[in-house]
Amino acid sequence: MESLCGNLQKAGSVKNKGDIMENKKEIIRRLKEVLIITRAGEGILDLVLSKNQDKVTVFYKNGHFKTVNIEADSGMAIIQDVARSLY
Repeated sequence: MESLCGNLQKAGSVKNKGDIMENKKEIIRRLKEVLIITRAGEGILDLVLSKNQDKVTVFYKNGHFKTVNIEADSGMAIIQDVARSLY
């Protein structure tokens, strides 16, 4: 475990030992892959994480878009908030 925390800290995924942060960019990338194969997400063109990682913009094939606030969200909360925004 010691080396795992050390490697994550060097990679910028850990603030302090034992404080593992979630990778919002990777969560959004994988969430897009899952959503586009569902009926609710079949119209999704792209999910884009904002520069400061506090919002996700859902772009649809029909030209519309929706912005979802994920500022203080955990990984699971990001998934829930983005999924809820589809309805």
